[in-house]
Amino acid sequence: MPTIKPTLRKPEASFTLLLVLSVFFGTLGMPERLFASPFLVSDPNPSAIGGFSEITGLPQQINNITPLTADGSVRVDLADLPVGLFNLQVRVCIPEWLPGDEGGNVVCSPFVQFSLRRSGLPSAPEGVKIKK
Repeated sequence: MPTIKPTLRKPEASFTLLLVLSVFFGTLGMPERLFASPFLVSDPNPSAIGGFSEITGLPQQINNITPLTADGSVRVDLADLPVGLFNLQVRVCIPEWLPGDEGGNVVCSPFVQFSLRRSGLPSAPEGVKIKK
């Protein structure tokens, strides 16, 4: 009777490619975990789908008018927000096209008040050493 000698094979290129693609596309499904900027967000608002948000009280480097997400919620990236206290007013607006109106009107919700504080980075540790 012939003996069977077990051998270890190198993973095939297709398996390696599959593994790499799984890791790559698996991380695309959770972008908030990869790009964890602070975001100003709201609950979904079906009545505002296709509209935009307007925010007052933001510094100039952050866009104060942004399109709403597909479900009508607000999502504004605050990664460039400097350190400080900010009193914001947020509202959503949608275009309202009337017959014979070439420019269109915009109707907006009332403003909602919101305050946030962006803290600075902690100071570097001092007196770092090895202790027995």
